[in-house]
Amino acid sequence: MKWILYATDGSRDATDAGRFLAAQSRSSEIHVHVLTVQDPSAAGTDTDRILASAVNALGRFPLSVTTATARAETPTGVIAAIDSIAANIGADLIAVGSRGLSTTPSLLLGSVSHGIARTATCPVLVAKAPVVPLRAIVIGIDASAESLRALHWVQEEMPRPQACEMLLVHAATQPETGVRESREALSEQLRMRYGVAAEFIVPEGEASGALIAIAKSRAAGLIVTGVREISGIDRLAFGSVTESLLRHSPCSLLIVKR
Repeated sequence: MKWILYATDGSRDATDAGRFLAAQSRSSEIHVHVLTVQDPSAAGTDTDRILASAVNALGRFPLSVTTATARAETPTGVIAAIDSIAANIGADLIAVGSRGLSTTPSLLLGSVSHGIARTATCPVLVAKAPVVPLRAIVIGIDASAESLRALHWVQEEMPRPQACEMLLVHAATQPETGVRESREALSEQLRMRYGVAAEFIVPEGEASGALIAIAKSRAAGLIVTGVREISGIDRLAFGSVTESLLRHSPCSLLIVKR
């Protein structure tokens, strides 16, 4: 990972994204571009204060930081501005808070951050308080290429504490054949490729509920899910698992798209 776009409106929720990054292992390679999108009709917005607060929240995490301001009047405009700038800088990750990102009080809280999660073409971190040292990560695993891509992205791209537990959760509404064999093969692959040990958990039940329950019981600071990258208007439609996690995750959520 080289570039992170951190979008903020200066709210406490948006600052959680910066604090989440600051809690990870310091990077000697990552550049963070801090962006605030302002409504041109909103009077008295202190963009310098918003950007300075975001830079301060990042602490010593990144190699370097730059800042920028864009303008938009509607949630759709804010989402488009963030997506456009992410594409222009070649962002490897977009980091947002779980609520906020608009200086217009009438805009629905959360609408922009959830919109970014839907429309971005790169992975999206939706940070949520409380932001604590990352001791455990819950990763949803199934037979899809998307879930395996998410697992490998975390291993290869995401800076995190070395002692962080990797909890791989394969939820099923009924017992599935071949789960044990797949689990053992993937465990060996992780050990050989990355030198890490992962704990597999195979609960019964609906996937999002299982991921949320395990994140709560193990005090995980992050849930990771992989989604299929699609184009056009269909990018607004998520699967039920990701949609449920966006609404109900007890901790930060990482959505991996490529």
